[in-house]
Amino acid sequence: MLENSSVLETEAPVVDPRCLNDQELRLLAMFRRINNQKQKDILRVLEAFGQLPD
Repeated sequence: MLENSSVLETEAPVVDPRCLNDQELRLLAMFRRINNQKQKDILRVLEAFGQLPD
C-alpha cells in the first residue's frame, strides 16, 4: 500500500482505500508525494492534536 511513501510501512497505519472518501484519498496522495522529513513533521503534529483534550 505504501510503495510510493517515504514513511515505513511499519510506521503507517494500514487503511483500506475503499473505505476512504474522495477528500481523504486526495490528502493521502498529497501526503505520499512529500519528502520523508515533512511526512514525519506532519505525523508529529497530528499525534499532538490527537492528544489534546476535547
